Amino acid sequence: MESRAKLPLVVINDWGSKPFLDTSYPALKALGVPVTWAVRPNRLGTGTYPANHISLAEARTLANENGNVISFHSFDGQATSGMTAEEIRVKNLSALASLHAQGLFGRGSTHGAAWTQNEAPNAPAVAPYLAVGQTNASSSTLTPWPPLERLYIPRIIMNGKTPAQMDERFQQMKNTGEGGLFYTHGVLPASEPNHSSQAEWDYSVFNVQAGITEGWLEPTTLATLMERERVEMPAEPL
Repeated sequence: MESRAKLPLVVINDWGSKPFLDTSYPALKALGVPVTWAVRPNRLGTGTYPANHISLAEARTLANENGNVISFHSFDGQATSGMTAEEIRVKNLSALASLHAQGLFGRGSTHGAAWTQNEAPNAPAVAPYLAVGQTNASSSTLTPWPPLERLYIPRIIMNGKTPAQMDERFQQMKNTGEGGLFYTHGVLPASEPNHSSQAEWDYSVFNVQAGITEGWLEPTTLATLMERERVEMPAEPL
């Protein structure tokens, strides 16, 4: 990774979680930390706690504040591990087309935040339609910028991490000069397989705030990093 004054940190919310919006986003907004909202376009406004999704109106508001971007996790949440290449193409193009129809398609929409899940073997089928994509593994490691592989950018799951593990990740950023893409789903009173506990999340935000205060951490989005590095982005989804 080239030497830069500050190291990039990208915060991603998978699914467009309503509990995350209600309990966790306000602290990030107060710190000026933009969030990549990786929504399921066909599930906006649906679901029950803790898997309920933000509404279309909420997504439109989020898209126009705090430097946030709207990306997509998947079209409807269907697992992709066993999909054919054609099925993956259809699902991902459906997600992009839906974002466009909903008025959500913007500068961050063609970087799929979790464009395939469960290590789908046919994941490369969507490559022509994305500017960048993230690893199809559930969790990975830090990443240099510009990325070594534009469609397999590593990202790190935040839920289930102890304070010592979070400290280690942020110290690793300082030691290696690499950036971090950190994601979670909802933030709940207690940790669950797909969700952070409030205590886990609060400690993560403490690390983010410390990095900002110390002057070495730059909360940002992939869209901003791509624009800075002049990475070409597709103009339209179809």
